[in-house]
Amino acid sequence: MKQDNSGGSWEEEFETEMRIAGILKPLQGAVVPIFYGEVQYSGMRALLFSDIGGFPLNDPDAPEILEPKLSQMLNYAFAATLRLGAQHGDTRLDNIHLVGDRIMIVDWEMGEHQNPHGEYYTTNVQAMQISEVNHLLSMYSAFRKSLVTTRK
Repeated sequence: MKQDNSGGSWEEEFETEMRIAGILKPLQGAVVPIFYGEVQYSGMRALLFSDIGGFPLNDPDAPEILEPKLSQMLNYAFAATLRLGAQHGDTRLDNIHLVGDRIMIVDWEMGEHQNPHGEYYTTNVQAMQISEVNHLLSMYSAFRKSLVTTRK
């Protein structure tokens, strides 16, 4: 559950997350959490999402994933969201979760939506996917190396 408790820019991010959740509805439960809707919690607006379990990729207790497999999983997840015109906008390891044998992407408050059929978008969607995946693979590799260093 996410609460709208800080005012200011958070209200815009709150609205963005709700809008993107609607756009990603076909992927809910597979690539993104299920969005149940807006609720009131302790007198404040909140967004209610399913508990996906798993591990964020920056969790030291998460099982290590070899790069080819992780690349395949990330490409599948990002291709699915980009096909619907949704760009994440905050691709960090803690927003990417390993859930069983798949990747789920969370925290879409900084997301953007573009017409997935627009000329610019269709021309650049593959480059956007490659960029997101390579960025995450680089961060994941550095994170796993830092674990080896700190555990020695």
